[in-house]
Amino acid sequence: LASGSATSSTYLRGDQTWASISAGLPGYQGQVFTSSGTFTIPTGVTAIKATVLGGGGGGGGCNVSNEDGSGGGMGGGGGGAIEFYTGLTPGATLAVTVGAGGNQATSGGTSSLASGNQSIATVSATGGGGGANGNPGLSGSNGNGGSGSGGDINATGQAGGDNNSSSSGTSAFAFGVPTFPRNGSNANGSPGLGRGSSGQGGSANPANPGRSGGVGIAGFVMIEW
Repeated sequence: LASGSATSSTYLRGDQTWASISAGLPGYQGQVFTSSGTFTIPTGVTAIKATVLGGGGGGGGCNVSNEDGSGGGMGGGGGGAIEFYTGLTPGATLAVTVGAGGNQATSGGTSSLASGNQSIATVSATGGGGGANGNPGLSGSNGNGGSGSGGDINATGQAGGDNNSSSSGTSAFAFGVPTFPRNGSNANGSPGLGRGSSGQGGSANPANPGRSGGVGIAGFVMIEW
């Protein structure tokens, strides 16, 4: 009933044709982008699943002579989104943007998958917010989690923990773990632990000002077919 030749290196497609396994079975192959670039739709592939994760926010620092425990705020984790695309053209390209992690007190970058010479609806995920720098006697506020948009599934990253638990935010899909508590009352903040996770706030004391916030970790774009 099927057209083509059945061999040890082919499989029967739903349209009753025999296709080479090297063309790629759905769900068995993928590509992960940890920096921005271009995705070329593989031969024989017309549908993909895209997972997009924004960068983590940077923790706040303490750039003045603070009282003990007056630390910078914790950054928020990157948002995430998942989208399923169909009707694609093999050989066409899509534009991949990977959001960077935030530096001290700055937000993480937005990650996205968008049209190249193949027109698609954009799916994106914003980075987590940066934790605010601390002031004398007052801890900096924590960053909010990023958010996903345009996906079949959209998720929000974890916000930085409150000033008692002092935990940094994990990404929308829980890559990495929070860092907590702060490294005492006289230390730089630790960087995030895992893709899309946020940095920890720094904490100074009167004798040792100028403690920095930890950096957030970049997000990623993962494409599967």
